[in-house]
Amino acid sequence: MRFNPPPNWPQPPAGWQPPQGWKPDPAWGPAPEGWQLWVNDDQPAASPQPAAKKSWFGRHKVLTGLGIGVIAVVGLTAVAGGGEDSPTASPPADTSGLADADSGEAEAAVDADTEGTDAEAEAPTQEESLAGIGDTVSGGGMDFTVNGIECGETTLGSEYLSTEAQGEFCILDVSITNTGDTAAYVSTGTQYLYDADGKEYSASTEAGMYYEDGEILLEEINPGNTVDGAIIFDVPEGTTPTEASLGGGLLGGDARVSLK
Repeated sequence: MRFNPPPNWPQPPAGWQPPQGWKPDPAWGPAPEGWQLWVNDDQPAASPQPAAKKSWFGRHKVLTGLGIGVIAVVGLTAVAGGGEDSPTASPPADTSGLADADSGEAEAAVDADTEGTDAEAEAPTQEESLAGIGDTVSGGGMDFTVNGIECGETTLGSEYLSTEAQGEFCILDVSITNTGDTAAYVSTGTQYLYDADGKEYSASTEAGMYYEDGEILLEEINPGNTVDGAIIFDVPEGTTPTEASLGGGLLGGDARVSLK
């Protein structure tokens, strides 16, 4: 039997087997229905059913609504014209150009609103002064202290098992204390880095599997205990992280730390 991770989970190195007590990161999402985590080599893994594709009308609600409006205008014009005694019926005015223009303006307005909302949601706030390296901040029932950050490594692991970065690895050294009354988890899926342009980078759980100096991977911490470790990020080469967003629990938090 071999371990068969779903396609939406990070892919482990060949031959890797989950250690005793290992649990998947909830941030990966559930396995597709019917997926077999353990299979024989001669038994093909179940494949998730492809999602049903929406119809053209469902994907273009704005255009569909405008088209219905144009048809209604044309129909009313035809009915009004039919009540007059006229030897020759006048053809309805061509509104296709107007409909196309209105459609383009409507879609452009929707896109502009969406882009503006996304940019506001993703950009880290600078309205208040942030804690820095060595300071302790709280988030999700945890206290976080960033001890430092190092970027530039492109390979993690040993001579026999290693992984390559898409760009380069940034290793965030942190200390985490559980300030609550019950045991709690710290997931790498709820920790983020930001650069000076507000771009957000999530932690790499796959890279953490190869880090040999204490990576925090869905670590459970009892009340009052402190865990020291690292959170690994795979960022483009030359990226300079300026902030970290840290949080405890499966839903994370929003404790911001300046890395400048």
